Amino acid sequence: MNKEYIINLNNINNLRQFNINVLCKITSNVDAKYKNQIVDAKSLMGLISLSSHNIKVIINSDDEEELKIFNNICKPFIVKEGD
Repeated sequence: MNKEYIINLNNINNLRQFNINVLCKITSNVDAKYKNQIVDAKSLMGLISLSSHNIKVIINSDDEEELKIFNNICKPFIVKEGD
């Protein structure tokens, strides 16, 4: 199951907060996407390369608890839910 959000990580503190939470709490793959660029959302350098834009973050997991955690991690940064 995929869950995706459009988020804004407009400063280094937001980038770190998001990245640290994903690294510590999510074992599934999480991607960050802007147009045709896709990076590992667990990579701070990857996130920095996209952070001047609203980005789509996508988790692929069948674990309902992990999806709830991902939702809570994304919540402060959500611009809108993905399609």
